[in-house]
Amino acid sequence: MHWAAAVAVLFVVVTKFLQYTAKYHDKWISQMAPGTELSKKYLVKMKERHELKEFNNSISAQDNYAKWTKNNRKLDSLDKEINDFKNDIQSQNKAFQGHLHKLRLLTITVPFFVFKIVYGKVPVYKLSSSTSTLFPTFVTGVWSQGWLYVILHPLRTISQKWHIMENRFGAAKFDAMALQGVSLGIWVWALMNVISGLEFIINQLFLAPKMEPPAVLETQEEKILDVVDDTVILD
Repeated sequence: MHWAAAVAVLFVVVTKFLQYTAKYHDKWISQMAPGTELSKKYLVKMKERHELKEFNNSISAQDNYAKWTKNNRKLDSLDKEINDFKNDIQSQNKAFQGHLHKLRLLTITVPFFVFKIVYGKVPVYKLSSSTSTLFPTFVTGVWSQGWLYVILHPLRTISQKWHIMENRFGAAKFDAMALQGVSLGIWVWALMNVISGLEFIINQLFLAPKMEPPAVLETQEEKILDVVDDTVILD
């Protein structure tokens, strides 16, 4: 495998791994976020509230009114503290998640985009001369030069017809661009389409929820026959 293709596959694997594990990200972030002290305090307050609530439920509000009222006030205070701790933890997790998103952008998304721009025309797969002649020059040009060849193709047609700008954009120049190979940009595009197709098939066959067969609706004639049968039985 060409080194550029290997690097592209690495980027694709990492991107797909993050996509498939998206439902676990919140759990991972909560474990990785630097809010350990807040989480410990939150758990201590939750335990204290649970014990106090259990104690209040075990005594009579009439016989121990003063104690029960005092505990209720403490429960209200604990609820406020717990809510504040919860908001602080969520705020820290959200900030940490934002930092991870920026890290992913700087280490995966942007480098992969720049990599495809810089090395997009690098031939990663060679075609034999007999194979390349099976397809039009336009097709092999797209394979080797990417979608930019589609945009520049009208210039090739104009220069070929009017013999202008032959040195830069002439037919010979454009024909020379149609190399006997597949560029990295087109190879990655094809790889992503194949992966998307496989994902669609797997989702439809194995992961999509099963549809229940529609209920058979009783026709008007069947309803009339049922009424007649019931009448006959009653008679």
